[in-house]
Formats: sequence, structure tokens, C-alpha cells
Amino acid sequence: MRLRKWLILITCVVFSSCDSQKGPFRDGRINDCGTLVKEFKNPGSGYRPAPLWVWNNKVSKEDIELSLAELKEQGIGGVFFHPRRGLITEYLSEEWFYLVAF
Repeated sequence: MRLRKWLILITCVVFSSCDSQKGPFRDGRINDCGTLVKEFKNPGSGYRPAPLWVWNNKVSKEDIELSLAELKEQGIGGVFFHPRRGLITEYLSEEWFYLVAF
């Protein structure tokens, strides 16, 4: 716990010393320690893990809904499709793109 506090403090110092602009950033970047600590404790989906999501069977909308719900429940911020050997849904077919869009 003590080490974590020191790491957060050091990170805040580093971020504050790297500011070459005068005043707050206007592009959405974190520019204060309070926001940094808040984001560190509960990062937005853009900062969370995005694992490979292996599709290696007949993919269905029901499977997609179930898998995405489980991933979201675990705090996963996104996935990368990873077609593998054994994929029954033809890769890059109309059905493939329909399921990706779904």
C-alpha cells in the first residue's frame, strides 16, 4: 500500500514537471493529480485490457452477446478479433462482416 502511494506521488510529480504549456490542457489529457488518481483507480475503457477474442467455431449472434456481456462484466474495454483454424464461419465473407458489425 505504501509503495503504491509513492508510485502515484512520483507519477504526479513527473506529469506536473513535463507541462511545457501554460494553463490546463484543452485536449482531454490528464493535467492534475486528482484526475490522475481517479483514472488510475478506475481507468476508462480506452485504458483497459483488450484481449484477443478467438473465433474458431460457428459464430452466432447469441455467442457474441454472451461473450461481450461476460467481458464487459470483467472490466474488459474492447477486444481484437482473432480468427483461428477451425473457424466454420467463412473468414471475410458477408456473414463474417455481418457478425463483426453486430
